[in-house]
Parts: sequence; C-alpha cells; structure tokens
Amino acid sequence: MKTFIALCLTAALAAGCSKKEADPQPADPAVRADMTRTFTFPASSSSDAGLTYSQKSMRLFGQRDGNALVLAFDVPEGSDFISFTIPTAALSANLQGTYALRDRQNTAGAVVETQYAYTILKVPGATSSQLFFSNGNTMVGKVVITAYDSQRRLLAGSFEMAMDGVNDPRERNPATGTPRCNVKVTGKFENLQLE
Repeated sequence: MKTFIALCLTAALAAGCSKKEADPQPADPAVRADMTRTFTFPASSSSDAGLTYSQKSMRLFGQRDGNALVLAFDVPEGSDFISFTIPTAALSANLQGTYALRDRQNTAGAVVETQYAYTILKVPGATSSQLFFSNGNTMVGKVVITAYDSQRRLLAGSFEMAMDGVNDPRERNPATGTPRCNVKVTGKFENLQLE
C-alpha cells in the first residue's frame, strides 16, 4: 500500500511539475504623443506663439475597420482637434507608409480625408467651433506610419497639416478685411491602440 501511495504521489508531482504555467503577456507600452499648432498672419507679420500639447492633455483615438483607418487627436481642455481618415484601399499591407492629405483639387495620390476644428466657445450644453475640411480647403501635409504591431494593434507615426490663407480660426464671424491666417498642425504618436 505504501508503494502504491508513493507511486501516486510521485506521478502527481511529476504531472504538476510538467505543467507549465502560461507566460504572462507583457503590458502594452505607454502611449506617447504630442501635437503643436501655430497660426501665422503674413499680412501683419505676426503669429501666435503656438501651442504644444503633451499626451497627458490629449485624447487619442484610432480605429481600423473594413473601410478605413481613422486617427483623431483631441485636446478636451484646449481648442484644437484634428482627424485623419485613410481609405483601406490606400493602406499598405503592414499599414506603414506615407499618405498625402487629400485636397479640394483631388490631387492624384492624395487620399487622406482631414478635418481640423478650432473651438472658440465651450460652455455647458454648447460648443462653437470653426471647422475646416480637406475637401473644402487647400490642405497640404501627410500622415506617416512608421510602425505597426499587428498582435497588439499598436501604431506609431507622425502627421502634419498646413492651410494657407484661411479665415482666423479664433474669429466666429470674421469681418471683411480681417487678415488671413496660415494654420499648421504637427504631431507624433507611439503605441496608439487601434480599436
């Protein structure tokens, strides 16, 4: 009987030792991002100092479905929002590449639909913003995707958008003769999780 118990105990220990616990998955790396926006007024040779937002002050969004890859960068406590929509047909297999912003001239190879919004007024229950769309404004720039981790769906890259000669985004109803404004928004991101 002692031999039987010893054999059972040995078998149980051997079975327990041979079971390897699943290696814990490493945590996703921290998201890092920043965005800078400047307004320049060529007619008056003036510009604002520009604003740079860190990831802590930003809300980031990334989504890929059957139609498009959407990236959005919002500053809830600030005034700036920008989004980029890249059609699936234009994406490389590994998502990496340089994608030019679409413009109202529908330039060949320029595929990224872009929306920029500057919030003028934010009060409970109401928001007033100036909206600029790539199909209605002359925007130049690009979205560059430098890395994509398909296992964890993490994206890295940068973006830039420039518009020249638009109404001052800070003015709700700009008066005739108000100096025209050049807008530039740039940013970079790492470990942006796609939904």
